[in-house]
Amino acid sequence: MQLRGGIGLFTGGSPNVWVSNSYTNTGGDTVNYSYFGGGDAIFTPDVNNQPVFAGSSRQNVDVLDPDFEIPTVLKSNLAVDVELPWWGLIASAELEYFKNRIAVLWQHLNLGEPTGVLPDGRLSYYEDPYALSGRRANANPDFNDVIYLSSKGDGETKRATFSLELPQSEHFHAKVAYTFTEAKDTGDADSSTAYSSWQYTNYINPNEGSWGTSAYEIENAFTAFANFRYNFFGDTFTNIGLVFLSRDGEPFSYRWNNDVNGDGSFYNDLLYVPMPDEYVLTAGSVDDFEAYLASSGLDQYRGQIAPRNGFKAPRINRFDINVSQELPAWGPVRATLFFNIKNLGNLINKDWGQSYTGFYRGEGPYSLDGITDEGIYEIDFGRTPFSLSRSSAPSEWRAQVGFRLDW
Repeated sequence: MQLRGGIGLFTGGSPNVWVSNSYTNTGGDTVNYSYFGGGDAIFTPDVNNQPVFAGSSRQNVDVLDPDFEIPTVLKSNLAVDVELPWWGLIASAELEYFKNRIAVLWQHLNLGEPTGVLPDGRLSYYEDPYALSGRRANANPDFNDVIYLSSKGDGETKRATFSLELPQSEHFHAKVAYTFTEAKDTGDADSSTAYSSWQYTNYINPNEGSWGTSAYEIENAFTAFANFRYNFFGDTFTNIGLVFLSRDGEPFSYRWNNDVNGDGSFYNDLLYVPMPDEYVLTAGSVDDFEAYLASSGLDQYRGQIAPRNGFKAPRINRFDINVSQELPAWGPVRATLFFNIKNLGNLINKDWGQSYTGFYRGEGPYSLDGITDEGIYEIDFGRTPFSLSRSSAPSEWRAQVGFRLDW
C-alpha cells in the first residue's frame, strides 16, 4: 500500500489585460456620445469633425483596487494506492481540495441606488421598474461604465477520483477511472476587458457576487485507456493505444434575453421562471412556452430564479487512437513513426463526438416586456430560443502523422 499527498500554493500567468484595463479607460482619454433622436445625426468619416451632442458626453473608467493581488489557489490532495491480489491490479482513491486564496471580482460603481424591487426579489435600477424604462436612473450622468476590479472573489473545488490500473506488462497496459467534481465560485472570470468580465457574469443582483456552480465544473467524468505493445517487426516495438472519455457537458445559465433590472447589461440577469398564473405572453403560444420549460428543465424552478450554471450541455463521448512504430536503431539513435486520430468516433460518424457549449453569457430563451401592477410578467416568447453552440474544434476529428528521434 502506498499513501501519498501534498499541499501547495499556486498561481497562473500574469493577468496583464486585467491590470492594463485601467490604463485604457482612464476617464480622460476617450469620450462617448450617445444620440437617439432619429435622422438628425449625420455620419462623417472625418475623425476631427465628429458630431457632438450637448449633454450626452460620458466617460468609461476602469478602476483597480490598490490592494489588488495576483489570484492564487491553495491545492491539496491525499491518495492511497493498493495492490490487489488479482493480476497485479492497482486500486487507487484520491481526494483533492482547492481553495481560492485570492480571487477576482468585478463590480460596477455607477449603477446608482436601486429604485425598487421586482416581484422575483431582485433589485431594479430602472426609473420605472415595471415598465423597464429609464435605465440606471440614479447613476452619475457624467460617467458611463465604471468597473472596479478587486481581490474580493471566492471559490473552491472538491474532487474525488477512483481508478483501477493494470500496470505495464510485456504486452498490455490499461486503466479506468471515475472522477466526481464539485466546483463553486463567485464569478467565472472568463473574459478579458473589465466591462465584459462584469456583464457576462450572471447575477441575481449585480455587484454582490454570485456564489454558485463554476463554469469550469465537470461533475462526472469517466476515462479509460488501453495500450497493446508487441514486436511485430524484429526487436522494434509497435504500440496501439486507445483512449475513451465520457464526461458531463459544460455548465451554463439561463438568463433573460434583455435588460430586466436596468443595470445596462443584456446578458447577466438570471432567468425567473414564472408560475402558470404569473405570466401572459405578448408573443408566442402558451403551449410552446410550457413545452420549452419542461424540455429544458426550467420547470423545476417555477416561482424561482434559475441558478447560475445550474444546467449542463449534452454529455461528451469521444475516442482517440494512437499507433506508433519503432524503427531499427542507428547506434544510440532510435526513431519512431507515429499516427494518431483525435475524436475517432467523429471520423466514423459525423454526428458522434460532438461538443456543445452555453458560451460564457448563457442562454436567453425569452425576454420581458414589462410587469403589470398585479405582478404579472409580460413575456415575449415570439422567437426561437437559442440552441447551444457547437464547439467546432473539439467536435471534429483530427489526424496527425509524425516522426520522432531519441538518443
